Amino acid sequence: MQPLLDSSFYFMMTTVILLQFSWLSLMRSGGRRYLRSIVHHHRPNTALARAYAWRLERPANAVIEGGTMTALVIFLMGLHLSTYTAEIPLTALFVVGLAMALYTTSTLQTALGVKRLTSVEKQIADKIDSSVDRIGSARTLIDELVGRRSRQDSVRWLALFRIALRDTPLGWSVRDALMEKRKSWERAAETSIAARKASDNGQQGPSIT
Repeated sequence: MQPLLDSSFYFMMTTVILLQFSWLSLMRSGGRRYLRSIVHHHRPNTALARAYAWRLERPANAVIEGGTMTALVIFLMGLHLSTYTAEIPLTALFVVGLAMALYTTSTLQTALGVKRLTSVEKQIADKIDSSVDRIGSARTLIDELVGRRSRQDSVRWLALFRIALRDTPLGWSVRDALMEKRKSWERAAETSIAARKASDNGQQGPSIT
């Protein structure tokens, strides 16, 4: 009699988990590289960063990515379950169903996140592009985001930097506004450092020679 869950089943599940973990780690690394590129107004130039950028282009891409991973998992699980000569244990079916539910949930969450990003990006692009003064409109939006400093605004920041990559008058305007804000922060930081150094030098007592 075949055991309910033999060692090969656990090996297969371990392989599936490692596959998912590896893919998530790769995409997380790609996300970091993607963000480093766009905040400096560079297009993604590594394979992982480009893969992450492709995922963010539209919700369908996220579904394709998740669907590919799910299909691979189904293939691996089906390949193993086909080796059972007797009735497939209910425990095995439960584990397989749970894995499929987790993969499907992860895919839907990613797709919804991409949908929100693309929607916000379109709203911002339409608002700035319809303005007579695109740079001024972009400045106003950036100042609002800086003033709020809310975690929920991370999607808007990402949308702005994505728009800034466009080779259009809209993209150039947003890029100019972002670079202008960065330069103002750099000048403020340099002024603060210089003032602190001057204060420290002024507080030093007479040297003993």
